[in-house]
Amino acid sequence: MWVYQEIRTLGDIPRYHARERPDATALISEGRRIDFRELDLLSNQVANALLAMTEATGSRVGYLGKNTWRVPVALFGAAKAGLTFMPLNWRLAPAEITTIVHDSDCRIIFADEELLGMLEPIRAQADLKVKIVALPAIDTGPSDWSRFLAGHADTDACLDVATSVTALQVYTSGTSGLPKGVELAHESFNYIRLCEHLDPGVPWSAQDIFLMFMPNFHTAGTGLMLQSLYNGSAVSMLQAFDAALVLQTIRETRPSITLIVPSALQLLLEHPEAKNVDFTCFRLCMYAGSPIALPLIKLAMQQMRCKFVQWYGATETLGATTFLRAEQHRLDDEKKLKSCGTPLPLIDIRIVDGTGAQLPAGQVGEILVRSPAMFKGYWRKPAETAAAKVNGWYHTGDAGYCDDEGFLYIHDRIKDMIVSGGENVYSAEVERVLHQHPAVADVAVIGVPDPKWGEGVKALVILRAGSNATGDELIAFCRTLIGGYKVPKSVEFRDDFPRTASGKIQKGPLRAPYWQGSTRAVG
Repeated sequence: MWVYQEIRTLGDIPRYHARERPDATALISEGRRIDFRELDLLSNQVANALLAMTEATGSRVGYLGKNTWRVPVALFGAAKAGLTFMPLNWRLAPAEITTIVHDSDCRIIFADEELLGMLEPIRAQADLKVKIVALPAIDTGPSDWSRFLAGHADTDACLDVATSVTALQVYTSGTSGLPKGVELAHESFNYIRLCEHLDPGVPWSAQDIFLMFMPNFHTAGTGLMLQSLYNGSAVSMLQAFDAALVLQTIRETRPSITLIVPSALQLLLEHPEAKNVDFTCFRLCMYAGSPIALPLIKLAMQQMRCKFVQWYGATETLGATTFLRAEQHRLDDEKKLKSCGTPLPLIDIRIVDGTGAQLPAGQVGEILVRSPAMFKGYWRKPAETAAAKVNGWYHTGDAGYCDDEGFLYIHDRIKDMIVSGGENVYSAEVERVLHQHPAVADVAVIGVPDPKWGEGVKALVILRAGSNATGDELIAFCRTLIGGYKVPKSVEFRDDFPRTASGKIQKGPLRAPYWQGSTRAVG
């Protein structure tokens, strides 16, 4: 579905469906069902409350919380007010959240009550004038949320919001270890819907129920939530992934579409209750975030008996750029199952060498993407934006190749990045933290095979002379400064590292012993 005349900004999504199918269920969350009429009215009220905050003019609207019905209500409210919605990663450390708030000029944050402790450093800094609105776990009486909305009408302010306005700002870490705000405009969402509309690979209808447990601070979470609501289907929201709760929700709401990362899929299918669950409600299961093992996709196809689609993309491309479509998931063609598929309509993939020259089929180089749904740039980072977007092509930092039929295969990563449980962890960020420990003389962080998460974060450390610091001590130190998923799962001590002639650590030789015999190359 693509209704460009009616839906041009994200705020138009609830407006359109409130007119066309007001009584249809939009959200299933926390034991509550919200139809499109109520979603439209609630987001109007949020928009009017935000517009009454003069200090919020032109700023970012932060959201620190797990998945509940308030996420789309706040997002659509911000969109209707012409503001930018900024979901914050609740898995980060408080210091990281503070850095992002400083960088973004955020003036208001909606935050789950259970996560308010993460914002204490922000409350303590006089120069950070941020209004924090606590979101109650249970609506049983007056709260920050109800007081924020009190007195504001649920009529539509009808602002004329340009499609070039940044609708979503999502922070990712970079190779420097410092966060970058990826700006995604309303028009980018229009174009990605068009690309999907022109491709039969993921048909979506108003009768579908999308099961959402991917976090809202990922475009795989919020992006697919928006895709579902754009198409008029319901979103069944879980706060986060929990295998037992997912299985229970499948029984109760009978969802038809979901997206899951391979590590979570394995946990789901290996759960003792999985054998007692009827998966036939699903017609489509998408997976992304990291490679999938052949035994796992075979097990999933046998147990779930639905169509599977893999996709490859990035925050900067607003999600999927290629699909390995359902008809291409053939268990007798193991090679194709290792592929990410072929591009969506209007999206181009190019493989280039270090000089930018296009490479022929079968040769490995950097993957470049050209898409009408491309990000605007990195917030206040023109140099990084110019390096990432060159002549309309996004430099992914991933290495891969295309075969003679145009199927894309991920071979390696040019960026020094680890994918653990579908989360991106940049080695430089972890190294920067470990270098702050007084016992650490030098450090190299690498990804190593992990049966549960795909890759585990491992720190190789050279201690200063006379130090007797332990691995547990260094891991505990990291936990105070970065999110838990970035913290090394193990630490090994070394006397020296292999280096280039210029003295740079060579990570290839450090990784090689751990990946020997693996089916996936990480160089």
